[in-house]
Amino acid sequence: MDNIFYKLLEAQKNRDLINGFLLAENYKDKLYRYIVYKTKTDFEEAILKSGKLFEIIEGDDCRAYFDIDYKDTKDIDFDEDITTITNFLNKIYDISCNPLVFVRDDETVKSAHIYYDFFTNKDTLKKITNILKDKIECIDTSIYSKNRNFCLPSHTKYEYNSARKFVEYTFWKTFEKIEYNINDFLCDIKHSANQVVRIPKLTFGEIVENRCVDLNSENNNVNVSTESLGDGVDFNLDNLINFLPKKFYFHKFHFKLLVKYIIDNYTHLIRPFLEHSKSIIKQDYTPDEVERYIENIKNIKLSTHGIVNLIRKYYNIHFFDYKLLEDFITFACD
Repeated sequence: MDNIFYKLLEAQKNRDLINGFLLAENYKDKLYRYIVYKTKTDFEEAILKSGKLFEIIEGDDCRAYFDIDYKDTKDIDFDEDITTITNFLNKIYDISCNPLVFVRDDETVKSAHIYYDFFTNKDTLKKITNILKDKIECIDTSIYSKNRNFCLPSHTKYEYNSARKFVEYTFWKTFEKIEYNINDFLCDIKHSANQVVRIPKLTFGEIVENRCVDLNSENNNVNVSTESLGDGVDFNLDNLINFLPKKFYFHKFHFKLLVKYIIDNYTHLIRPFLEHSKSIIKQDYTPDEVERYIENIKNIKLSTHGIVNLIRKYYNIHFFDYKLLEDFITFACD
């Protein structure tokens, strides 16, 4: 079977049929076609040439990888952001890892692809990037989807017309070449033979709790709240009441989501919150009506996953106390 172009599902089936290898080519603006290679040698030779090829990171298990796309191309400090991510990972996992970095840099486009020598999963990486976003505003949190196309070193997008290729960072800075090989940057776990460290899946709370001994130590002068959200963020009812805009209380779905969230996680706070809500919407519900409402919400099957970020982004506010998170990020990146 020769190397020919397929749609993704066809390519995956043919790749599996011949036990081959798969890459994506960006052949038009935002359009991709998929190439099946018979052998690892053909696959690697294609990667080592310059072009418009992307690795397909198919499943959840993968190398730790990050992407920073700078919106403002002035006063960019690659070193600072790379160091921030590296220190953060080293603190969370209590390991010492060094990144392999490729950058794309010209007057209008600046970005960095950062790879680490351990394997984890997309779910954990997305949680980490959501934390780091407070420090690195342009870090991309959308790159951990299934069948993700990720531009390879020495390659570029179709729209850049063979220019603006990713080059190794040390060479970009000093023209000094460093030794690395394909297995140092291939992200899909099927592609790499260099699985140095395997890190388990972590929840948002566990990412913080992994370093709680350090955070609570007297030397660090960090105060950790004993009452926190399930995702490790400190909850403050006063802030919630003070900063939620009036229109929130009239958005029935958002209101129901948050009520369900508080019931599931902080039952003792739901009645004070509903009492406050009554005064906003100018409705004088009786205590029995409030209790029936709580019971109704408690019993419905309603996923509140992401409600914190949804309300933060939708209303452009920070109504939770992020002191713990800010202290942790500062400590981990110090």
